[in-house]
Amino acid sequence: MKIVKIELFPVTLGPRPGQNAKLRNNSVVIKITTDSGHVGIGDTGNTSSWYNGETQGSIIAVIEEVIAPLVLLGSDPFDIERIVDKMDHLVRNNGQAKMLVDFALHDLKGKVLDVPAYQLLGGRTVEKIRLGYVSAERDPDILGEWAADAVYSGFALIKIKIGLTGNSMADECKRLAAVRKAIEDKIPMDLDANGALNFKQALAGVKAFAEFRPGLIEQPLPSWDLDGMARLRETCTFPVYADEAAQTPTDIMEIHRKGAADGLLLKPVKAGGFVKSLRWIATAQACGYPVVIGSMAGSGLETIAHLHLATANAWTSTMIHEIVGPLRRRGESLEDMATAYEDIVHGGPVYKDGCALPPEGPGFGLELNEEVIARRITPGRSVVTVTADNADAKHDGYRAVAK
Repeated sequence: MKIVKIELFPVTLGPRPGQNAKLRNNSVVIKITTDSGHVGIGDTGNTSSWYNGETQGSIIAVIEEVIAPLVLLGSDPFDIERIVDKMDHLVRNNGQAKMLVDFALHDLKGKVLDVPAYQLLGGRTVEKIRLGYVSAERDPDILGEWAADAVYSGFALIKIKIGLTGNSMADECKRLAAVRKAIEDKIPMDLDANGALNFKQALAGVKAFAEFRPGLIEQPLPSWDLDGMARLRETCTFPVYADEAAQTPTDIMEIHRKGAADGLLLKPVKAGGFVKSLRWIATAQACGYPVVIGSMAGSGLETIAHLHLATANAWTSTMIHEIVGPLRRRGESLEDMATAYEDIVHGGPVYKDGCALPPEGPGFGLELNEEVIARRITPGRSVVTVTADNADAKHDGYRAVAK
């Protein structure tokens, strides 16, 4: 069995009528087809230049010009480890593009073997995945309503974004007070600054936030400031987690060496897919770090892939994960979460009582909603197809390096 075609679909998932226009996001959907007719699919989720340095255009370009013609075409799709190694040899960084390929290969392999993708990653370790709800930044009244809604819907925690809109510490405290009042002590409240604070702000913040009893603060300082993270931990009365600072297993070892975190958050977009996420988790486990798995604000396809990973990994199985991508685009009550977005797949994630599980079908257990994808092609872009007929024209100059 050999790969004979790669298709890339630039998709823009926008809000439903009446929803906030800012809920629009761009992603890339991939289809990998073999000479036996089997097809594997994947989705990047929302592309984010500020989080991972990649955009819809950059992901399409690196797959079209390098990965598809020089790595994928003619390869056995079962040889995922070899394909991942070759991608790393030819392409530096670009974790989201590599994740997209890795996801589709696992979906394809699961379909051929007639097993769910989680069986390829270690098998089932949990019966259901407990989830926390990740809230966008809002004013105190709206945050309070969303927090109460999260409790009612069964979520095991709520995460509040802080420091991203230039709020003063007094304003941030008003927001956190509204959330704490709404949830009382029914579920934990975690904080996430996405590296937006400097050391002085973070030091003042953790002292001021302590009265609201946060469960942890994630990436309070920029990703490069591990020394500052270590100093902050000495003062902070609640755990400090790293996200943007922990891109690779090497980063994790440096964080451990400097004592810069109490735990880690994994997004497969930074690791580069399932194969490298498992290496990432193994390194975290060796360092004794608990790991939370998070997804982007993407489609049901992107979310389902993350649920397969969380289902299969024992080290992460006790944690409350943040795999709620579609819900972050809903813009309305969590009571409507099952139908609040138009999805690119049939049979997307089912959220119930704050938990989720992946489908039991082969691979990801999903089929693309071709009608929605055709209607949601990003304006100004078109579908890209790479086959043996046009591969040389894509980027023949890399062939000597690839060999």
